[in-house]
Amino acid sequence: HPAISGDAGSSHNSVAWCWDMGGGTGQAFPLAVAGNIKHSTTQAKIGASSILCDASGDTLKFGGYGSKGRLGFGTQDFTVECWMYVNTLGNHNEIMNCGNTKWRFAIEGNGKPSWNHSGSGAELTSATAVSTGSWIHFAVCRHNGTSTMYLDGVIKDTATDTNDYTNDDFTFGAYSDGNYGADAYLDEVRISNNARYYTTFTPSTTAFTSDGNTLLLIHSDTSNNSTTFLDSSGAALNTDGGIDSNVQANIPYGQSIVHYRANNGVATTVGHGLDSRPDVVIIQRWENGTGHWI
Repeated sequence: HPAISGDAGSSHNSVAWCWDMGGGTGQAFPLAVAGNIKHSTTQAKIGASSILCDASGDTLKFGGYGSKGRLGFGTQDFTVECWMYVNTLGNHNEIMNCGNTKWRFAIEGNGKPSWNHSGSGAELTSATAVSTGSWIHFAVCRHNGTSTMYLDGVIKDTATDTNDYTNDDFTFGAYSDGNYGADAYLDEVRISNNARYYTTFTPSTTAFTSDGNTLLLIHSDTSNNSTTFLDSSGAALNTDGGIDSNVQANIPYGQSIVHYRANNGVATTVGHGLDSRPDVVIIQRWENGTGHWI
């Protein structure tokens, strides 16, 4: 029984059903769009397009979820990274943040990237300003209590970092209220719960693939002006049903997490990725515009 029949439709954008007693790593999450953030083929680093923010309050976001918290790194290692092409430098270009101040990456008005986790001064700052009109790879990694900022794989700053990073909503392109918007193209945004880099490295120029440490992965590589954004952090495509679904194995409990997009109230079948029909189905619905599962 590769699929379950039922009404896969909804007035909301996406539905996930699962038998999920483990962590959330690997679930595919749609991102809520605000403003006119979109994919653009004007600039592209990897694939056919990149994500355009125009400093007018454009954001992508999803809600923190679960008691463990998806982006609550705690005191463990982590990596936050992306490719960026800065159009103009303003008073403050907010690239991405968790809860505005739980952690945040921005390019300050002087063109220098900064990383902050306290809501006040930056803990990491590049002494080198970025250039407009060219692609730059940015990464911050914490490894064994030390965080390091990299630009194009070159170390720009390090600091002792024993901060306990708590979970909150993730916002991409500006603060959650739309202020301090970035004027930039971005590509291959990845957040991981391990340290991907320990020393100088050469940034990848091919699309990232998900693994067990990937918490969030946003690709572009799509048509011009598309406003569909999905987290690609691990759920494989399943085409067994009447509509496609994304299935992620929940190894500790031998079950699966399934995500699919509704089909305007049309009853259909959804592939579940198990060898036999599940006995229990737990359903969560994605609330458009809020960035939360309900």
